[in-house]
Amino acid sequence: VQPFVYALDFGNSAANSSLTKGIKASGKTWLGLFQAAYNATWANQRDYNGNTADYSLDYWGADLAGTFDIWTAKVSFESLEGNGTRGFTTPLATTHAFQGWSDAFVQPLGGNKGFVDGIEDLNFTLNAKPRFRWTYLFNIDVLVRYHDFNNQRTGAGLGSEWNAQIQAALNPRLSAAIKYADFERKTRVPAGSATPPPSRTKI
Repeated sequence: VQPFVYALDFGNSAANSSLTKGIKASGKTWLGLFQAAYNATWANQRDYNGNTADYSLDYWGADLAGTFDIWTAKVSFESLEGNGTRGFTTPLATTHAFQGWSDAFVQPLGGNKGFVDGIEDLNFTLNAKPRFRWTYLFNIDVLVRYHDFNNQRTGAGLGSEWNAQIQAALNPRLSAAIKYADFERKTRVPAGSATPPPSRTKI
């Protein structure tokens, strides 16, 4: 169990300043031939040092993964609250790793991923690490992930995304990877819900 506090006071980016407090629990255990891993996180983010208007937004997320031999399956859920004007943000995070590799939800200010109404992200991952190897192709890793995005404030659907990646080592010092991401937004948005970002595909 790990408590954490991030007090961010950016003189050159007041909108990204915030005070975030939370707690995280994670662990692993063996269940026969299966290894199970879990993670659960909760956090609250507030305005800090008068840099922005008053707000208070919550985050919570959890994931459960099971590994057997070369296979790993994982289910994850994240909820980043939004109030219709501002969403929970992570200015110092590696944003590409979250809410899909298409980066559809990257915001213009500061490169954060977020959404003014908040985002709920339910995603499923299947990962395989085949044992076969050749002289110039080994340590192969194949991953497929599906995201289902919803508006946290209103519950409306935002869209879905497929991600896929193949990576392998070419020699002990060089590796190669190819990634694919396809985000499809919902075409109809209920009244009172913010419009989701446009569809996009990235390779």
